[in-house]
Amino acid sequence: MNLENHSTELIQNLVISLNNLSLRLLGVNDCDQASVAITEASDLLRKHAERHPAVYNLLFAMVLSNQSNVSLALGHQENALILVQEAVTLYREYPCVPHGFRCDCAKALRTLSGCLSNTGQHRDAVNLLLEAIQLNEKDNDTQAKLELAKSLDNLSSAYVNVHQMLLNVLLHCIKSWVFLFQIALDSQVPCIMSAKGAFGHKTSSNA
Repeated sequence: MNLENHSTELIQNLVISLNNLSLRLLGVNDCDQASVAITEASDLLRKHAERHPAVYNLLFAMVLSNQSNVSLALGHQENALILVQEAVTLYREYPCVPHGFRCDCAKALRTLSGCLSNTGQHRDAVNLLLEAIQLNEKDNDTQAKLELAKSLDNLSSAYVNVHQMLLNVLLHCIKSWVFLFQIALDSQVPCIMSAKGAFGHKTSSNA
């Protein structure tokens, strides 16, 4: 679709419509068509965001985040991670994310946290959730409170994963220590037996 000569408002409205269509299709589990819609929005915005980042980057970040969620629904974990990392990078270019995009930024942080947690990067996942919580705490509207509740719920699970990871490391260390101790003990057994034999032989001779 060629929109070179169309207004910024028209482009933004088209992208938002495609994004909303994708969300609704995803809501009824039509992941393939949801992917078609969000990919069209993403491809269109990428071209314009490269030329006019100040105008389109926040909207582009939101679309990338939603595209990541669609990829997750399709089981494309690696692609989802790449997309949401790009979204979070765009959001972080703003020292203070505008109010209208803070909830979307928090969602992107949660999505990235989940992707990293799935790859075993639990500490990074926790830090991202803490960042999302700080973002949501800046607003008092209903949507922000809802997003805050979701982030707190995810944080609880993330802490469990971190503690489980630390417990696994501790158990591994203990098992390794026991294994090495057993090797050391086994290597000393022949020496101990030889010493006992020599002592017994000497005692018999003296008798």
